[in-house]
Amino acid sequence: MHAYFMKGTVLIFCLLLSVVNALSAQETAGIRFSDMNYEAALKAAKESGKLVFIDVYTTWCPPCKRMEKEIFPLAEVGNTYNKSFINCRINAEDKEGSVVARKYNVGGYPTYLFLNEEGEVLHRGLGYNPDPAVFLRLAKVAADNAKRNWTVESMQKKYAQKKNDPDFLITYIRKLEELHMDKDVQAPLDQYLSLIRDDAAFTSFNINFLLQHIKSIPSNTVDFIIAHQDDFVAGILPDELYPEKISRTKEEKYGSVMNNVIMGSMVTAISQKDKALFELIHDKARQVKHLGGKFQLSFFGFSTQFSVTTKDTTGLIKQLHAFADTTLPSEMKNLSQYSQRFYDHWYYPYLIGKEDSTKIKDFVAEKESWKGNYQRYLAKTVDNAARRYLEFGTSRDDFQQGITLGKTAAELNKEIPDAFNTMALLYYKTHRQKKALKYQRQAVSLSNQQQRAVMEQQLNNMKLRKAIDE
Repeated sequence: MHAYFMKGTVLIFCLLLSVVNALSAQETAGIRFSDMNYEAALKAAKESGKLVFIDVYTTWCPPCKRMEKEIFPLAEVGNTYNKSFINCRINAEDKEGSVVARKYNVGGYPTYLFLNEEGEVLHRGLGYNPDPAVFLRLAKVAADNAKRNWTVESMQKKYAQKKNDPDFLITYIRKLEELHMDKDVQAPLDQYLSLIRDDAAFTSFNINFLLQHIKSIPSNTVDFIIAHQDDFVAGILPDELYPEKISRTKEEKYGSVMNNVIMGSMVTAISQKDKALFELIHDKARQVKHLGGKFQLSFFGFSTQFSVTTKDTTGLIKQLHAFADTTLPSEMKNLSQYSQRFYDHWYYPYLIGKEDSTKIKDFVAEKESWKGNYQRYLAKTVDNAARRYLEFGTSRDDFQQGITLGKTAAELNKEIPDAFNTMALLYYKTHRQKKALKYQRQAVSLSNQQQRAVMEQQLNNMKLRKAIDE
């Protein structure tokens, strides 16, 4: 009896131990992020002999959320990062986080900083990639650089010594871009331009080199390019910009480059709440040619986000009125042309055999879907504008304008539940319950499983004439 009891006790103990081990394994899967601040992380690195990894993110950044959800929790990622790094996450919009972001010239999110114990940069990374091997490679490069005592700061010291050497500048600029140090590219690129003024600036190599590496506004190089747009468009080489997939005219390639510069600068203006930069971007954007159809929609979205972030309700309402009165009518007029061009860009690599259509599960359905892709994007943008009126409007006229935009969004995409929901909430806000109920029922009928519970609750509140949490 005693032996049996002992055997049972041992068995239970082993089972408990296996459960504890399993829970411990679960806890160690993925990156273990510390809640220590920047200074504490450097101190911990000195004490432990580890390096420092910092994920610099913002709360509104979709790629940041995907990394947090899909890559950071992976066991293989955790094994590498937990072994070699003190791991921290820093919100670039927090008080302390903004200081770190400025210190390391962070220009996009998420940015990954790999530091030695002195806070010197061993390596950098940027953005989301679904392949964890890409993220693991960043850690390996950082570790290799630490072993050979290479840092970004040592490279920058060399730049100070050789800044009048055009050949060195070319190499240096390319290295900075490889490290996603977009903000740091501006000064050496402007310096390079200062050394190749006059006719040398318009050689085929220099035109394409400058266009490949411009990153932000303000910049002497951007100003120079805008002042000589026709020359730069004419000098674009067919295979230098976007060579791999998309059939574009020289004008479209130029417009795509400038679009990226403008939008990247808008992200900086939003994250830093920099009104002077915001206004400068608007001024430069008015001067740039060939920006293409989708630009106005994206630019409007970034502009309204800036106003929301800076709590400029007056400026936001002006932007919404301008969109409704000017931008939207123009987009509607050119909708067919823009939709066709957007579709052609997607379809071209399959047409010439650079992409394999057999790898798409239902290529015919995918192809048909892309024919309406631009129109759905426009519908979403219009609904977002209507939603801004709902959230920030101050008069019945504002709310009525939101309703009009909501109707336009629904006409562009009759399967978008958000547009009907926006109209319903606007009608309810202006005490027109019958119409509010009509459109809310349509929103519920179109909603997916994730949306339905919220929309049904809103519908019930409307029936009971209760307040609705928008």
